[in-house]
Amino acid sequence: MRSKTEADLWALHWAVKCMKNTHQRKVIFEASSEQIREVLCNQAQCPGFRSIVGMINIQLTRIEIWSLDYSLPKRNEAANAIAVSVTRDRRHQSYIAHNAPILCFSYPLRVVVMRQYRAQLAL
Repeated sequence: MRSKTEADLWALHWAVKCMKNTHQRKVIFEASSEQIREVLCNQAQCPGFRSIVGMINIQLTRIEIWSLDYSLPKRNEAANAIAVSVTRDRRHQSYIAHNAPILCFSYPLRVVVMRQYRAQLAL
């Protein structure tokens, strides 16, 4: 990766591809990177990312309804905990699950997931 923005775009590509491959039709993507939105909205000003942005756009056409929202890093604790566990343990693949039992998570991650779930309920 040449930059954090490029890494963020590849992460978004992976997320979009996973949602498409699992036939999700209505998806809200969240990212803690403000640069992703800037690159996607101003592609002409970011020609170095044309290829990855094109791949993301192709995948997005296969999702019926979607949005990309900015999330403060503090509000994105579950995603950060997953990313840290994957990179710390040198796992080069991860997975997604829908309605996975909370017992599948390690204790620290379980606490983060439950905290975020309760925060969502409070909204």
